[in-house]
Amino acid sequence: MSRMRKVSSPYPSRELRVIFVSILLIVIIGTAGYMIIEGWNFLDSFFMTIISISTVGFNEVHPLNNAGKVFTVVLIFGGISVLAYSVHYFGQKLVEGGLRNIFGRRKLEREISLLKNHYIVCGFGRMGGIVAKELKKRKKKVIVIEKDKELVEKLREEEWLFIQGDATDEDVLIRANIRQARALVATLKDDADNLYLTITARELNNKLFIVARSTDAKVEKKMLRAGANKVISPYRLGGVRIANALLRPEAIEFIELAMEGFDVAMEEIPVEENSPFAGKKLKDSGLRDRYGAIVVAIKRDIANYIFNPGPDEKLKAGDIMIVIGKADMLERIMKDNNLEA
Repeated sequence: MSRMRKVSSPYPSRELRVIFVSILLIVIIGTAGYMIIEGWNFLDSFFMTIISISTVGFNEVHPLNNAGKVFTVVLIFGGISVLAYSVHYFGQKLVEGGLRNIFGRRKLEREISLLKNHYIVCGFGRMGGIVAKELKKRKKKVIVIEKDKELVEKLREEEWLFIQGDATDEDVLIRANIRQARALVATLKDDADNLYLTITARELNNKLFIVARSTDAKVEKKMLRAGANKVISPYRLGGVRIANALLRPEAIEFIELAMEGFDVAMEEIPVEENSPFAGKKLKDSGLRDRYGAIVVAIKRDIANYIFNPGPDEKLKAGDIMIVIGKADMLERIMKDNNLEA
C-alpha cells in the first residue's frame, strides 16, 4: 500500500485567522468610536486608531474629551493584547520551525553517517525515482542525492534519506558515505554529468559497483572506461522491450506478471570457498527442495554463462548462481548462508 502524502491546507490556520480578524475588528471599532465620540472625520479617526493600537507615541490628532480618553485607554489595552498574542504566535512558529529543521537535519546526517553497504541514487528524476523506489521496496538501504529544490521537498515529505547538493561534487559524495557504500546509480539529466560523477565516484571507492545512465553510445564507452560497471541506455532498453512486446507478447506479459504481479524475485547467489554449495551438484544443493528456488544460469569465469544448468551440474567456488524464486525465500537463502543481498 502506498504511503499517503500529507496535503497542506490552502487556508491559513485558525490562530492566524483569529489574529487577523481581531486586528480588523479593533481598527473598525476604534475608527467608528472616534467618529461617534469625538465627531472626527474618517481619516483622523483611522489615524488615531492606528497610532493608539500600535503604541508609537505620536501626539493626539485633536484634543480628546473625557469619553475619548477612556475610549483610547480601552483601545490601547485591546491593541496591546492582540499584539502580544501575535508576537507569541509568530515567535512560537519561528522557533518551532527552526528547531524542527535543525534537529531534523542533525538526525538525518547521523543516520547517513552510520550507513554501510548502502545504495546511493544520484538524481531523483523519472528514472532515478523509479530506481530508488524499487530498491526501497526490496528493503535496501538507499540515500538520494538531489539538488533540485522541488524534488528535495518531495524527498523530505516522503521521508527519504537524502542530501541536497550536486552529486558530481566530491564533498557531497563523501557526505553520502560513499566509501562505505555498496553501489551508486548515476541518473543525472546530462550524460557529461554522469560521466564526471562516475570518474569521481570510482576515485573515492574502487570497489563500488557503479551503474550509469547514458543516452549516447559514444559516451557509454567512455563511462565504461571511466569505471562504470554497467551503463544503461533507457532508449535502447525501451526499444528492445517494445519490439519484444510486438514479437513475443505472451512471453513479455508472463515476465511482467512474474516480476511485478507476483511475489517473485531474481537474486545473485555467490558460491564462495567456504560456501555449503561449493563442490555440490545442483540437485544436492537444496535450493529447489528446501527453498523452492530455480537456478536459471550460472556465471563461471568472466564471461562464461551456463544457461539452464542440469541437476548434475557441480557448483564451483567463484560461481555466481542466477536464481528465481519467492522474494522471502531468496532472502532466507542469503541469510542462512551469511550472504549480503
